[in-house]
Amino acid sequence: MQALERGDPRVIGRCQVLARIGAGGMAVVYLGRSSDGRPVAIKVMHAEFAADLELRDRFRREVAANRIVSGGYTTAVLDADPDAAMPWLATEFLPSLSLSETVGEFGVLPADTVWSLAVGMAEALASIHRAGIVHLDVKPANILLTSDGPRVIDFGIARELDASGAAFIGFPAGSPGFASPEQENGRWVTPASDVYSFGVTLAYAYAKTRADGDGRVALDGITDEALRHMIASCVDPDPTHRPTMPELIHYLLSVISDRRPFETPWLPPAVTEEIDRRAHEAENPPRAVETVIPQVSVESMTPMVPGPRRWTRHQAPGPLPEVSG
Repeated sequence: MQALERGDPRVIGRCQVLARIGAGGMAVVYLGRSSDGRPVAIKVMHAEFAADLELRDRFRREVAANRIVSGGYTTAVLDADPDAAMPWLATEFLPSLSLSETVGEFGVLPADTVWSLAVGMAEALASIHRAGIVHLDVKPANILLTSDGPRVIDFGIARELDASGAAFIGFPAGSPGFASPEQENGRWVTPASDVYSFGVTLAYAYAKTRADGDGRVALDGITDEALRHMIASCVDPDPTHRPTMPELIHYLLSVISDRRPFETPWLPPAVTEEIDRRAHEAENPPRAVETVIPQVSVESMTPMVPGPRRWTRHQAPGPLPEVSG
């Protein structure tokens, strides 16, 4: 967490801005405090993209998808204004680490933790699919690990499903190493695409492996036989052969009830300690850089004329890769 800089807003909507959490290709994420005192995470689009109507529409879809989805394993939307001069989205703040941060800093996770992670992710994705949405960017950077379970975040490239339960994207979407083969083809996708990414994300958590350029996932490093069997079914190249999220939840609950008492902490101690440290940091954010404009708001900021696009894979820049909390 970093102190606010001179150009950062001090007020967004009805929220006081306290510190910077992180930044990505399309937005900055701030720690804030709502009018009723709750900590919030506020995502604000970069000024250089705010004048781009295509990117505004993408941000608007992200806000809409966040509002629709509900459940214990996603983050609640508290407020948003996608039509503001600087579009923004405020969600509940969760002291956490992303799965990518966790594996990078502490190494791969033990089998019991990965099984618990699988249950939480499956519940989240099932609720997303029930809402008629396919996420399309399930990956370690978009999975937050909190003390009471995982959260699936970032609906930047999510799509609504049509009456047949599919969506047409028209261009390659998702993140290399985690996107399904059908996403790589840029055509029709279904909830089975998220099932594939779910499987690769679990393989990464357990063995730090991902899909190769042809969509194959090496599972030799997954020594837990039941976990390897489940992941293999999820990453089948044929989406019609993959299990559904309800089927996975039924299987996972039967497995985890025999593996770990519910009162046992689900994360390794070192990860829990880091989450606790971040919670303390949020309660005591760094002091802001002194500024001669003490109450800059996003409403008073002016979008910049967008320059050349800085990405190559997608038609829009990807979601924040390493922001957590």
